[in-house]
Amino acid sequence: VRQAKKIARFYGEQDELELAFNLHFLRLHLRAPDFKKLVAETYAAFKGPDWPVWTGSNHDEPGRFSSRWAAGDERKIRCIQLLLLTLKGTPVLYYGDEIGLQNAFVPPWRMKDPWGLKYFPIFAGRDRMRTPMAWRVAEGAGFTKPGVRPWLPYGKLESWNVTEQSADENSILNFIKSLISFRKGSLDLKLGEYQLLPTIDSVWAWRRGDKTLIYINMSNFHHEVDIPHGRIEVATVLNLVGEEVGESVTLPPWSGIIVVER
Repeated sequence: VRQAKKIARFYGEQDELELAFNLHFLRLHLRAPDFKKLVAETYAAFKGPDWPVWTGSNHDEPGRFSSRWAAGDERKIRCIQLLLLTLKGTPVLYYGDEIGLQNAFVPPWRMKDPWGLKYFPIFAGRDRMRTPMAWRVAEGAGFTKPGVRPWLPYGKLESWNVTEQSADENSILNFIKSLISFRKGSLDLKLGEYQLLPTIDSVWAWRRGDKTLIYINMSNFHHEVDIPHGRIEVATVLNLVGEEVGESVTLPPWSGIIVVER
């Protein structure tokens, strides 16, 4: 509660900051109860039109969310993308989040970050989440001309690059494109209020606006959830998209759906 109220103070009486990162959000463990609690506290602390900002990665915090929270697990990466784009507030994707880009290994002799240079090996520094964008598997990675040495080394380019993911309809990149497209056309997701729905601890579910519901199974087990009659419009598991649902749905481990009520 204290952290949420501290962030809210930066907005003043709608006369100071218009948007402020909730950095405490980045420091949570990937557990549904922790997220439910912090998000509820944030909304309770904000007044009137004050608007939160949600992000899972930035250039200062200890690692990209695909590494810090998901450890490279594509299921978890999609769940994190889903929650970021469906909470009430402004979502921010740090470059590379859209393809699940992970922290890169930066050897000590290539470090640039003053913190890393000062505290290595106790602290590996922030260079690992500041490495070049992975556009394709090729010399220069599509980031520089071939033969040009970038400021920092590239991470692993195989599969975690824009070109290959663009061609794969089931890729992380195409998933978040569909999610962004749906959000743009949904007044509920752009402006609707957030209402937490009752579930077991490891499932996070909420309503946005009049008829949009989000369910995320943040566990290693299948869970059945109660769902009103509607249609699954977006899902982290591609074959669930378009399914008509009612009464209940079984969510696979680390999966999420957006349901629009009929």
